[in-house]
Formats: sequence, C-alpha cells, structure tokens
Amino acid sequence: MYTQICTPVFSRYPSVRGVRTVLLVLGMSIFLFACNDDDDKKIDAPLLTVVVDESYTVDGDNWIFVTDLSGDVLDTKSYATGQTVTFNSSNEADKINVTIFQGHDSGNLKELSFRTYTNLDRGDSLTLRLTVTTPPASSPGEATIEITNYSDADNVPSSLVFSNTQGWNNSATAGVLDAVVTLPQSPADVLVSGYRSGVPVYNWVTALVTDDVVARDYATFDAFPKQIKLDYPGVTSGSMVGYYAGSTTPYFFSNSTQLDLTTFKTDAPTLGYLEGFDHYQTYVFNQNDAGTVSYYKTGSVNTSIAIPAFTFSLTNGDIKNFAFNFSEEYTYFDAQWQYQEDVNWVHWNIESEPGQFSGVTSIPTEIRSLYPQLDFSKLEYFGCTLTKFLDGRNYFDAVPRTSNQTPDHVEYYTFNPTF
Repeated sequence: MYTQICTPVFSRYPSVRGVRTVLLVLGMSIFLFACNDDDDKKIDAPLLTVVVDESYTVDGDNWIFVTDLSGDVLDTKSYATGQTVTFNSSNEADKINVTIFQGHDSGNLKELSFRTYTNLDRGDSLTLRLTVTTPPASSPGEATIEITNYSDADNVPSSLVFSNTQGWNNSATAGVLDAVVTLPQSPADVLVSGYRSGVPVYNWVTALVTDDVVARDYATFDAFPKQIKLDYPGVTSGSMVGYYAGSTTPYFFSNSTQLDLTTFKTDAPTLGYLEGFDHYQTYVFNQNDAGTVSYYKTGSVNTSIAIPAFTFSLTNGDIKNFAFNFSEEYTYFDAQWQYQEDVNWVHWNIESEPGQFSGVTSIPTEIRSLYPQLDFSKLEYFGCTLTKFLDGRNYFDAVPRTSNQTPDHVEYYTFNPTF
C-alpha cells in the first residue's frame, strides 16, 4: 500500500497560482467595498424633493407620499405653500412613484383627490405651481364700432369677436349693432372677426382712439385669404389665433363656436387666418364613434392637419393592474378612477408612460387615519386620456419636474376613448 504524505512547503516567493488567488480575493474585496459604497450612496440620497410655490393653492389636508414600483410606501409628508419638502428612505429603490393628495370640502362634497406620477428617478425634484395671469393695465377709455347690413341668420350681435381690446359690450337696435370696446391703448388697431353665411370674415378698424364712433358695413367684410377646412368623420370644431413677436395680445381670427347659434352651424367648419403674424395657435377638436381627438399647435400654421382614426380596448380596468390596447403611438396616458359614496367623492389619476405602468396598491396610514371612509376597492375606472407629443418632449416633460422647460413651440394630440 502506498500512502502519499503531503508536507506543506513554504517559499519566499508565491507560486503563479497563489498570485492569481491573492489578486482574485483582492479584486473581489474591492468590488464588494465598491458595491457597498454605491448602496450607501443610494440609501443616503433623498427619494424626492418637492418645492411648493407661493402660487400653489393649498386647501384642507395636503400630503405627498412616495412608493416603490411595487406600491409599498417609502415616505409620507404633509406640505404647505412656500415649503420645500424632502423625502427619504433606507430602501434602495432607484425608481419611485409619487402621489399628491388633497382632501377638502367642495360644497356639499368631501373631495379626496389623488394624482400619481409613476417611474420617476430617485432624487428627482418636483415643483408645484399655478400659472399666474397678469391683469391688464388700466384702459385709456372706450370707443364704439357701429356695424350694419348683417343678416339675422348670422347672429352678429353674439358671434362677433373684437381683438386687441380689453373686452366689449354689444347692443343691437333696428339692425344696427353698437359694439363698445375697451381699448388697451389709444390709438389701437382692432380686428373684428366673425362668420358671414358660414364663411370666416374680418375687418380692421385702425387707429381707433377713445370716444371714437366708427361705422362698418358687414357685407363688405373680407373673407380670410387663408382658410382650412375641418372636414373629418364625426363632428369637428376649432379655432385659430395669431400673435405678434414680443406681445401676448391674441388676435382671434376664427372660432367655429361662433357658428353654433346660427343657421350655418356645421360638422365640418372652416377656419380662416391672416398671414404676417409671428406665430399662431391652432386648436382642432373632433368627436367620433371611437371618442375624441384634440390637436394643438403653436408656431407656424399646419395647413394639413390629420385627425387619426384610432381604436382603444380596455383589457383590465382595475387600478392595480390597468391594461389596454391602443392603435396609435403615444407619449403618456392619464387614467382616472373614482367613486362617490354619501358625501365622499374620491378620484385618483395616474400618469405613466407606455409599457411602464406600476399598479397603485397602498394608501399611507397618515391619510387613512384622517379619512377612514376611504375604500380602495370601490375605485372604478372612469376614463383615459392619451397624449402624443410631436415637439420632441417625452413623458417626464409632462410631470411637474423642476428641471422641465416647455419648448417655444408645442404640438401634440390628445385622445379620449369612449368607455
């Protein structure tokens, strides 16, 4: 019998295999230390920062809570106007859902409102603000535009629009319309627009000064030289507005709702506009069997506006597992669930990009303790709006993130399927 006795031999110089082993162990140690360091940084990093602007309306109970993508609550905080609120968690989640909650009395109802933004990056910053409208400067006075020779069928007293004014009051007597316009400055060039026998028409009243009385013959109004026919399946409406560079004053060219109280109301109206303005605002709204499609554009005029024929089918209307099929490409959706019970009206909106929806599964105890009547299981699907940006923006540009910048000119579709 042969027995091999292995005696360890120690040398001053490690073998090649030993060197490899030492290097491997050293490398793994460095890797583990690096991973732990990254994890520590992730845990130390705030989940979210929310800046509440002074303009933001805060009424009643106001909370924000952050969850991971599985729906587990990571942090919950109340907020108030003018605050900056930071959310933290030891959870290593690098993607989060953020829900803004407001609870307040709305007349005879207790309105409980939730809005969730999904799949945000850890460390993101949101800003809650309202658009503040600057009131117009004081007016130097009023002037009167007398309009004659119009047909009763055109319903001129209620259908004319007067641009570059601070408002107007119409009164008609014996076939003469007296439009008293409030001037933004004196003199001012006022654009009068309307529809004559269903055709969009206009007239300039230039250099109008305070206390002027100027006469215009409606039969001599010019048809807009540029026109767009809104001829699509279903019922369509629309409007066009122009702006000069450096000015926020809108010049209203045509709005098909001006036809609504006339005998020329149609499902396929025509919009008119004038060239020479620096940018335009175009809006088209179409309603058909599938639902509604809206098109909105600022900048140049799109003379060939397409209204896509879409299909939509709901495959799961549960808020935890929402799923659907949609025939068009889109940037993000905004779906709503709600229920009303006694005096409680609960509604929950979720915004998410395609293929990235994470179900909502939790309500923080802080909110449940305030509103024990909340019943998550009673939420019912109430519709979905799908938005398609054509101006280069993405889903995250629809979230009120601090870093967002709206492009100078925007263009997008919104789809509201019938349900």
